[in-house]
Amino acid sequence: MWFLTALLLWVPVDGQVVDTTKAVITLQPPWVSVFQEETVTLQCEVPRLPGSSSTQWFLNGTATQTSTPSYRITSASVKDSGEYRCQRGPSGRSDPIQLEIHRDWLLLQVSSRVFTEGEPLALRCHAWKDKLVYNVLYYQNGKAFKFFYRNSKLTILKTNISHLFPAPVLNASVTSPLLEGNLVTLSCETKLLLQRPGLQ
Repeated sequence: MWFLTALLLWVPVDGQVVDTTKAVITLQPPWVSVFQEETVTLQCEVPRLPGSSSTQWFLNGTATQTSTPSYRITSASVKDSGEYRCQRGPSGRSDPIQLEIHRDWLLLQVSSRVFTEGEPLALRCHAWKDKLVYNVLYYQNGKAFKFFYRNSKLTILKTNISHLFPAPVLNASVTSPLLEGNLVTLSCETKLLLQRPGLQ
C-alpha cells in the first residue's frame, strides 16, 4: 500500500547549476528499500570521466574497502542498511543514497526519496521472495488511490508538491465586530504528512 511516509521531495532553487563533475549513484534494481537476502548493486558514475578512474565508497561516512565503480551486495542483511556515497578520481563526492534492508513479508518500494518536482516516481508493492501479489490497493493520505488486480507497480509521471502536502488553508483571526482599520491576522497553513527526519 502507498504510504507517503516513503516519499521525500526536494525542490531546487531557481537557477541552480548542476555539477557534472559530481559522482552519482544508481541502483540495480532501482529501489532504495529491499528485502534481506536480495541482491542490490550500487554503481558510481561520473559523466565524461574515464572508466579506469579509482573509486572510493563510503558507508555511514566511513571509507569501505571496495575500490571499483560497482558495489555489489549479495544476500543483503540489515547491517548493509545505511547511507552510501562514492567518489571517483577527481570528482566530487556523490549525494547520499539511503539504502534500507527489511525483514518483512510485503514492502512498498520507491525509486528515490529525494527528487525534483516534476520528475517521475516509481513505486512497487513487492512481496518476499518475489511472490506474486494480487489485489494491490495503493493509498494516498489514508484514502484509496489506485487498484491493480495483478500489476504491483505504480508510476507517477510528474510528481508535484501535492503528493507531499494537502492543499493549504487560509485562516483569518479578527476582532468582533470587524471595523475598518481593525487588525486582521492571516495565516496560511498546511500539514506535513511525512514523519521522517531529514526532510528537504
